[in-house]
Amino acid sequence: MDQMVSIYKKKYPKYDLTRQLVNKVNATKRIAMGAIAPGFVSTDTAGKKIGLKGFRGKYTFVEFWASWCPPCREESPTLVRLYNAYKGKGFTIISVSIDKNTTLWKNAIRKDGYTWENVCDLNGYGGPTAALYTVTAIPNSFLLDKNGRIIAKNLRGKELESKLAALVK
Repeated sequence: MDQMVSIYKKKYPKYDLTRQLVNKVNATKRIAMGAIAPGFVSTDTAGKKIGLKGFRGKYTFVEFWASWCPPCREESPTLVRLYNAYKGKGFTIISVSIDKNTTLWKNAIRKDGYTWENVCDLNGYGGPTAALYTVTAIPNSFLLDKNGRIIAKNLRGKELESKLAALVK
């Protein structure tokens, strides 16, 4: 991909297609396995700014979801169970909602029993955090190591449970 970008930049520097290609390649690299997860700051349910850097030192599950997403909500009991089982063993979750409605977002958190950090830009898929991670569908997730490196993507259910059991022995 880098080679193709280089060729397009030399041959077609002013074309919109070149700009799109460069953006797509950069976005892919930004969330590649082994990459340091892009930092973000977003607002929690109390209006406080929460940054991803504050989660370093723990295995962190960055979960993109929304109150209106049935597959996301179906995964909630598993996340609650795994969070409770592993939170004292160096694991945490930060849920990033792509909701646009504060009331629906907060009600879903309460109903599903999310007791970990929850943030939302209230801009749907157009929010800066979703865009940074190129989230175009949910549920979507990234598992980070203690240094903030992406070590897995889109783990759910038994896959997430197995990965956590292996990491947090």
